[in-house]
Amino acid sequence: MLFTALTNNAVTTATYNFTPSTAGAPVYPAVLSGPPTTPGSRPSISTLSPDLERPEIYMGDLTVARAVGRTMTVSASYLYSKGKKLPIFIDTNISAPNASVTYLASGQSLGTFPFFRGARPDTGIGRAIDVRSAAESQYHGLVLQAQRRFSGGLLFDVNYTLSKSTDNGQNSTTFIANNSSIVNPFDLAAEEGPSLFDRRHRLVASFHYAPSYLKGFQIGGIGTFESGLPVTATIAGGVAAATGATDTSSTNGSGGDLRAPFESRNRYRGTGRKTIDLRVSKSFSIGGRRQLVALWEGFNVFNWVNYTNFPSVKYRVSSSSYDAASNTVTANLTQDSGFLVPNQASNTLYGPRDMQIGLKVLW
Repeated sequence: MLFTALTNNAVTTATYNFTPSTAGAPVYPAVLSGPPTTPGSRPSISTLSPDLERPEIYMGDLTVARAVGRTMTVSASYLYSKGKKLPIFIDTNISAPNASVTYLASGQSLGTFPFFRGARPDTGIGRAIDVRSAAESQYHGLVLQAQRRFSGGLLFDVNYTLSKSTDNGQNSTTFIANNSSIVNPFDLAAEEGPSLFDRRHRLVASFHYAPSYLKGFQIGGIGTFESGLPVTATIAGGVAAATGATDTSSTNGSGGDLRAPFESRNRYRGTGRKTIDLRVSKSFSIGGRRQLVALWEGFNVFNWVNYTNFPSVKYRVSSSSYDAASNTVTANLTQDSGFLVPNQASNTLYGPRDMQIGLKVLW
């Protein structure tokens, strides 16, 4: 972020693209005698708020554990984390909303919200993205765990986590975004919702079984089951220039985040993930302390499909208009049938079934 704000501001290079039909385009192999005189787009800038501070994280946990017999332990833990002064990107080169926008879908009103009309306060630039220490986050987690130490040829560990993580639009990107990360720069409270990484349920169970009567055979496995991550419903398309929007790239004229303002942030969820991995090995003595171990390993042995991408576009703008008498913009929307329909699956840790065999020599 520091690098972006200090070195990547305003115009550092000017790029001009021509086609044969562009007025003033040079005819190959001729070159331009000088920079074109056609106007370009106004540059956007990035700034660091004067009161920008390092983020603060407060963490705590409380665990109660109980031994059950000689080899078993059960525990319950409460985890808490509070984030303050987290970075957020806000466009400061925009005036307060001075109109309204009503969203219609199939003739039904989805709500009326503030709309930004008129020129930017500083007409010499576009967006002025200010990095502020204004976001906060909160995490609560309950972890239930049962562990059995290796005894009688069996070891296992089972833990379940029930958690909830919320924030008001915090960002964890490496560089400063080129637009505001919130819908309305004057209403940060409207961004309150589940965090992007809020995974409510997670169950992980692992075991290792190697009793003496199996004569060198060992079996191990781990199962991971997780609920889905949040998805925010967005609107594809902006409004017409005739609406007088400050920035036509978003439906409220702010040029900020494309979240549908009548839908809370991260309201929906994709499907979860689940895998079971197994390992079977057999050791053979090859003299003295030396052993040969043959092994088979299978990952996602049931070949479950774990989707990783769920399209967030729920609405598309079909038309927009402005009524001067009521100072209201109307945005007509159509629903996108591809919303939340998974279109990409994992091909790595949660990918399709994968197996391998191997030999290992111990000496």
